[in-house]
Amino acid sequence: MKDEKKKVLYVELSPEDYELLEIQLKWRNLDKTNYIRYLIRKDQDDIYSPKAVGALNGVSSSTVTIMNMVSEDSDIYAECVKLREGVAALWQCLS
Repeated sequence: MKDEKKKVLYVELSPEDYELLEIQLKWRNLDKTNYIRYLIRKDQDDIYSPKAVGALNGVSSSTVTIMNMVSEDSDIYAECVKLREGVAALWQCLS
């Protein structure tokens, strides 16, 4: 193994971002160094991808189909309304 030198990283965060960092550290049970490593290794180009769009379109379409098949008074319809709202929230995240 080659002689590897570690690099020091200095990050300035707002109080709000630092608080969020602390919450995420506890949730993931990681220290700051390992959390930054985790973020670097798990970074993705973009949540907006053709696969995400296709999946959301499929869920949207199936939800509407089910809603058209059941009575508006049914529990299934009520759950489909929640699902439709969740899909709408995901669309907002992608835009």
